Amino acid sequence: MLSLKTYTTYTRIGRGLAAAALCIAAQLLPGASALAQAGGLCDVSTPCYVKSGGYSTIQAAVDALPAAIDYAAFIYVGETTGDQTYSEKVTVADKEITGAGSIKIAANPARASNLPAPTVTGGFLIDASRVTLSLIRIIPSDTIPYGVMVSSPFVTISSVTISDYSGYINKEDGGLAGIYFGAQSGSNTVTNCTIQTGAADAISDQGFGYNAITGHGNNYTYPYNHVYDIDTGNDGLVFGTASSSNTVTAMSIRALGVGVGIRDLGAGGNTINGNGNPYNYGYGIYSGVYDIFSSSDGIVIGGASQNNTINHLTIRAAGIGILDSGGGGNNIIGNGMFSDYSYTSYHTYDIRSSSDAIVIEGDSHGNTIGNVIIQASGAGIRDSGGGGNQ
Repeated sequence: MLSLKTYTTYTRIGRGLAAAALCIAAQLLPGASALAQAGGLCDVSTPCYVKSGGYSTIQAAVDALPAAIDYAAFIYVGETTGDQTYSEKVTVADKEITGAGSIKIAANPARASNLPAPTVTGGFLIDASRVTLSLIRIIPSDTIPYGVMVSSPFVTISSVTISDYSGYINKEDGGLAGIYFGAQSGSNTVTNCTIQTGAADAISDQGFGYNAITGHGNNYTYPYNHVYDIDTGNDGLVFGTASSSNTVTAMSIRALGVGVGIRDLGAGGNTINGNGNPYNYGYGIYSGVYDIFSSSDGIVIGGASQNNTINHLTIRAAGIGILDSGGGGNNIIGNGMFSDYSYTSYHTYDIRSSSDAIVIEGDSHGNTIGNVIIQASGAGIRDSGGGGNQ
């Protein structure tokens, strides 16, 4: 009799006669591998046994997984053709993930590449470690508190689109964020996601931090066609009071409402790396490949946050470019590159502000600023902090 711990579980979701299978792959007989290999489920060197079954909802497939998992479990969502929408909220909880265990919920890999990702309207609550959510669209059709809420550490969110320009996730009505990390969450990974929130923060980390947040790494703009990883009417990225030691890389953020590009109220030690490309190929203030484009402040560092590194970032802000009232010890490094492509108003500044470019105040001290090219209607650097800055 085979032990369950040797299994790899594959769950595919479909509808009607085309519903795909719940497939369990285990070390068995060499001749049994062909069936699973034909479905692309197993490595050719792995003998597999395939057991059929099917689920019409994602939640039913999650519930079918055992409470204790020490193997890799996959839930594949959607048919191979068509545009599927799942009108449900999905909760991944009460799963004990041990050993080599993990759960991955992703679009069916057999779907044609030109098809949109399957859509979920009610969002995801993930309260289990080592869960991956990938290649899913979240498009609310009614009021919900979040797109994805994570209440455990070691969760990966990859190539997920949250589209909520309508504002069904509403901060004024208690909505949390497009992606919200709760108090027990940390050491998570967000990569290549597109988050659009009209009435709530895009990503809010109220956990202990140590997250890696990475954008698509390409925010080139052709006239009036920006490409943003985050497009929001509130704050783009928020670090709460306990959050520290996060890494943000190659993100492109637009915050056009009441919020700011990045708001750090945490314990600091964050590293924010820009795309490292200040070239501007567009026209006027509505273009340019800015890493942060804000109708308010670009970056706000407050609370106890200190010892952050802001590296090769480009900021266009109607308010202050970088406002630091935290503990200081920050290192702000520009691209050190200035190019003017034919028009004097199209310079490639690291910080371009309609107010002050950099403001240091309160107890902030011991900061280092280097190679930053600034255009500001107010002060380039305004320092009323604790001193010791370079």
